[in-house]
Amino acid sequence: MRGDERVQGMMLATVVLEDRVPADHPLRAIRRLVDPILGELSPQFEAMYSQAGRPSIPPEQLLRALLLQLLFSIRSERQLVDQLEYNLLYRWFVRLDLEASAWHATTFTKSSAAPARRVGEPEERPPEGRRLGSRGRFWECRRELSRREAEQRDASPGDGPGCAHGAQVVKLGVGPRV
Repeated sequence: MRGDERVQGMMLATVVLEDRVPADHPLRAIRRLVDPILGELSPQFEAMYSQAGRPSIPPEQLLRALLLQLLFSIRSERQLVDQLEYNLLYRWFVRLDLEASAWHATTFTKSSAAPARRVGEPEERPPEGRRLGSRGRFWECRRELSRREAEQRDASPGDGPGCAHGAQVVKLGVGPRV
């Protein structure tokens, strides 16, 4: 006998995101590396923000989200925010509460500029006992992703083998005149 598809609108559930992420998932190791670094940067973030006004998106969450964008090759902040709305793994990594809405893409883009610039600045001396590579490498990767995204966006939609629905592009007046 075929079962009925029952859709339950609203329900009370206790979900712990920590339990939903597999113990051996690679993002767990990355988060163990990232969290202490962001903890060290917390006083700098505190100095960057005003004590008056509306609370902003926490800079630690912004930077974790940008790291996700790089790790998973998410092409734009808009797509990243869409993923944060429903992807439990991403919510766990960013430490976004399960019941909280993801940020608006324009707010995310505008808010991520200040802490990202500040974190990209070189330190007076590197932290003792830590070799995480060049601080500029993060921004090199981000620039490269932006450049590739721009190339894809500027490419003609019908160029190459990936034409949608088998469409063919006809270019008029391109050949030599006879």
